[in-house]
Amino acid sequence: HAKAEEAKIEGTLGLFLHNKRVQFGALCIFAYVGAEVAIGSNMIAYLGEQRVMGLDLESAGKLVAFYWGGAMIGRLVGGFILRAFRPGKVLTAYAAGAIALIALSAVGSGALAGWALILVGFCNSLMFPTIFSLGTEGLGEQTPQGSGIMCTAIVGGAIVPWLFGTVADLSSMHIALAVPVICYAIIASFGRWAASHPSAAGAVD
Repeated sequence: HAKAEEAKIEGTLGLFLHNKRVQFGALCIFAYVGAEVAIGSNMIAYLGEQRVMGLDLESAGKLVAFYWGGAMIGRLVGGFILRAFRPGKVLTAYAAGAIALIALSAVGSGALAGWALILVGFCNSLMFPTIFSLGTEGLGEQTPQGSGIMCTAIVGGAIVPWLFGTVADLSSMHIALAVPVICYAIIASFGRWAASHPSAAGAVD
């Protein structure tokens, strides 16, 4: 039993070290979960800034529900979109949309800045399942190991928000928005790469 577990661990490590698709996918799960949590956990403070909407905690808290609600609505709509377009292209488009909205929020002010960031929630909607699917595509019998690697990458939800907070403390909240922008740029790159590198079953990229 111990030897079987050891072989399984070695197989998972080998898969991660030698499969570019799995590496890229895991990085994107890390980036996606990190960016989503970083924005969501700092939204109330952001909407409370005078440059943005100057809201009190209660009012800002109510608007944060639209950020998470947008992700839910996006998932309902996303099923139709994914049937019409290739997943890699959809992922790139959604990540690019998130970048555009964050940029608009960073340079804008008032309600425009606030709602632009809230709408990023909609762009987040399809990212996790799409990244997960593309990252484990074509793994065949190694799919369980690939899935395990993807699940481990959600640790980004602890690291990226910390990085966001550190940058915000050293500079400002709107400058810290560069952190999720970098995350979404990585995701957009993976979408483009995956669209041009379809994986045959069992292939190692």
